[in-house]
Amino acid sequence: NIETTKNNRIPQDEIIIGMTQEPDSLDPVFSQMAASSLIQGALFEAETERNEKWDRELRLAEKIPSLKDGDWKILDKKRMETIWKIKPASVWEDGHPLTVFDSLFVHKIYMDPDIPVTSRDVHKRIENIEIIDSYSLRIVWKERYHLADYGIGFLPSHILEPVYKSDPKKYHQSFYNKTPIGNGPYKLSKWVSGVEIVLEKNELFFFDKPFTNKLIFRFIPDSNTLLANLLSGTIDASPPGLGITFDQAIELEKQDRKDIKLFFTPGLIWEHIDFNLDNPLLKDKLVRKALLYAINRKNIIEKIFFNKVEVAHSWLPPKHYGYYKDVSQYEYNPEKAKELLIKAGWKWVDTEKKFYKDNKLIVLTIMTTAGNKLREQVEQIIQSDFRNIGIELNIKNQPANVFFGQTTRYRKFPDLAMYAWVMSPESDGESLWTSDNIPSKSNNFVGQNTPGWQNKEIDRIDHLIPQTLDESERKELFKQEQIIWSDELPAIPLFFRLDISVVRAGFENWLPTGTTNPVSWNCEYWKLIL
Repeated sequence: NIETTKNNRIPQDEIIIGMTQEPDSLDPVFSQMAASSLIQGALFEAETERNEKWDRELRLAEKIPSLKDGDWKILDKKRMETIWKIKPASVWEDGHPLTVFDSLFVHKIYMDPDIPVTSRDVHKRIENIEIIDSYSLRIVWKERYHLADYGIGFLPSHILEPVYKSDPKKYHQSFYNKTPIGNGPYKLSKWVSGVEIVLEKNELFFFDKPFTNKLIFRFIPDSNTLLANLLSGTIDASPPGLGITFDQAIELEKQDRKDIKLFFTPGLIWEHIDFNLDNPLLKDKLVRKALLYAINRKNIIEKIFFNKVEVAHSWLPPKHYGYYKDVSQYEYNPEKAKELLIKAGWKWVDTEKKFYKDNKLIVLTIMTTAGNKLREQVEQIIQSDFRNIGIELNIKNQPANVFFGQTTRYRKFPDLAMYAWVMSPESDGESLWTSDNIPSKSNNFVGQNTPGWQNKEIDRIDHLIPQTLDESERKELFKQEQIIWSDELPAIPLFFRLDISVVRAGFENWLPTGTTNPVSWNCEYWKLIL
């Protein structure tokens, strides 16, 4: 209901969010894009979530299991159990009761080897799920797991179980990618490909009913066009990672505008460049180190980010509890880069200022998301830096849905892929760096080890970290892991981004988190008063 405020301003009936990317899927099991996560934040609720302060909040769960309370128990040397109880008032948007059978179905989907889920790192640890009653379940874990108190989520089994049973191998191609049935504050109204996704208020939402009747997520691939739409009032907000660029935000900050509100949120978003380690050239660690020495990352941060971010030296951010502050650092040193390439067997021809081996030059291709001005600027600086040491770098960018949906997921990039991983405060590295998480045909392209890095000691450590309940012991393992990682360099660490977002003046309750939890986490409280 629209209510008039004290100063006679009226809350708007709809809010329009401009975003540079279109989701690959709205099914939480298969989507990998931040664009998908943003919209899923309005469509789905889980057991708990983190707010903008990174505190855990109860959503569908009655409480969070704990060792102290006895609903998280150690059974023997390895095994554990957790007891979950969910709120009986919860329903799906079609009115069907939400029960623990919906969690059981999630587990079934994740553990079917014929279904190409993004990762099985949580579900593979589960030995058994026992239904106590419709709103209580007992999860028995095969091994210690420090994130056992995070739940496993829900899918509407009353709708999707028949789809799965009809043809499990085609389940990932079902209607649910485009027309999901959710349990969140909003429900899907329509998806016009290439144009927009429209969500309407879910009247059956079990928490506070949304302030705004309709959310429209409009796809505007070019950030300049998106900014123009924002300043003209055609759109009302630009979300973190999917909207205006850093340099645009800096320019707006200089203008000190009164019609908008800017947010620079410290984030856990790791911008990096993956090596394709199947490439014979990039298999050589000396070459990988040379390429990192060749990049003037401080110059990138100064020119593009106005020194508001810092160079990354690890895949973990300094805000993460497991960050090792004395990890190896590679300062800009083109002469050192040349020395390493010569050591790797390449010959420097001074008259041409190029490297040769077997009459071949070093030519690499870098790929990222097309239309992202910030990343394109970074590519151009790296291209120039590489040219200074005789390496040609070709730039071949793709639309985000192709780059993430096909190229990186299936490891189709030939040399270098630049993008970001959004970390969480609990990220442990297992899905990113263990060899069994290299996406391949044999594992149905499950996992996030996109470089294809294989290291037995890393496998041991990164599998052990999530099994270690004591945080101080995990910190020591993280230290060992980062020492090896920074020497092997399966990827080039660039920087940890700030989450840049902007809304129109009058937009209330916009609370970016800087984590994997999207800004839409509290969208039922979004309100625009003009």
